[in-house]
Amino acid sequence: MAIDAGFDCIEIHMAHGYLLHQFFSPIANKRVDEYGGSLVNRCRLLLEISKKIYNLTNKKNIILGARITAHDWIEGGIDMKDSIYLVKQLEKIGLDYICVASGGIKTKTNLKTNTKFNLKLSSAIKLETSLSVRVAGNIKNINEAKKIIKNKKADIVAFGRSYLKNSNFLFFDKEKSKEIPKPYLRAFDF
Repeated sequence: MAIDAGFDCIEIHMAHGYLLHQFFSPIANKRVDEYGGSLVNRCRLLLEISKKIYNLTNKKNIILGARITAHDWIEGGIDMKDSIYLVKQLEKIGLDYICVASGGIKTKTNLKTNTKFNLKLSSAIKLETSLSVRVAGNIKNINEAKKIIKNKKADIVAFGRSYLKNSNFLFFDKEKSKEIPKPYLRAFDF
């Protein structure tokens, strides 16, 4: 449907407690068949789906990425070793980028959602792959994002909470005021 709608980028969601994260995480995946137990088995469904979507999108030059939970923040859950294995397999398939998230398999974890809480995870993954790496996780402003990219901690920065608070947050940067159409400038208080 995304291809028919004309999207030029598709992201496979493997994070935040959704189905593919449930297969990947040993916290949720208690299966005893070929889709459970070992890391290879827990990645099987994620990789099968990724291969099928890649085969559909590759012929159409569509950017394909995946959002993964890099760490469950619970003892016995996904850790960096698991995530790096998954990312390397997704890279072999041909994905274009990976988005690094964390937590989500349970509501109570050891995650500390301070500023830039996924940055260490994205940095570690970036060292292990040639895929573009996107990071999110309480990154507050454009200057932080520029520093992350300049220091090669990630290739792309996503802003979620900032947009939830203010859908025009990018325009509150004085540098960005040049990009605001003149009729709208009076709506912004610089």
